[in-house]
Amino acid sequence: MEKRTTIFSIFVLLCLLPNSIYARTIEYENPKDTTLDMTLYFDLNARQIDKDYQGNGKTLTVLDSLLANPAHSIHLNSIILVSPDLYNGKKEQGIPLGQKRSEEVKVFLCGKYPQVNTAQICIRKGEEYGDALRKLILDDRLVPDREDVLALIDYHHDNPVKMQDFLQRLDAGIPYQYISDRVLPELRRTEIRAVSYTHLRAHETRSNL
Repeated sequence: MEKRTTIFSIFVLLCLLPNSIYARTIEYENPKDTTLDMTLYFDLNARQIDKDYQGNGKTLTVLDSLLANPAHSIHLNSIILVSPDLYNGKKEQGIPLGQKRSEEVKVFLCGKYPQVNTAQICIRKGEEYGDALRKLILDDRLVPDREDVLALIDYHHDNPVKMQDFLQRLDAGIPYQYISDRVLPELRRTEIRAVSYTHLRAHETRSNL
């Protein structure tokens, strides 16, 4: 009898509660990352970005749509810059040319989009010159004396000075002329990966008790 009285009292109390009291469930939507991969190309010895070179205009347009508007750039998580190493005819001391290229692109991005936090722009080491060049040669079956070119790259992988010297001598310089015109421009690039995210959103469901 006492137990029945207690249950009845609880039921009466719930009935007297105001309508504003609800059972509430909050469902969180997981953030979804959006990744955009782009590439900027540079002419020989160029230090400035030419919007009319090798389709750079399209990449710059995408960057503007992503970073120029603070309402969009606020969702930016990170920008990753990667440039393959380069060889410009002489042995470089200190910072590799590929890394220098990435640093120049970072300066460009920070200057054009000051609302972007510089800490969000990361530079990662690119492929070594020999590895990057070999990959491009493998992908291009039109390279003259292709097998001999690959053998020279493998043999002088760690010495780009000798590598270029022997490539220039191979078959009266015909393969190197093709490489210079068609392959090396592909190495003068910076790959850009922009990662954005959406904020956590809470969906609230209420029901009367």
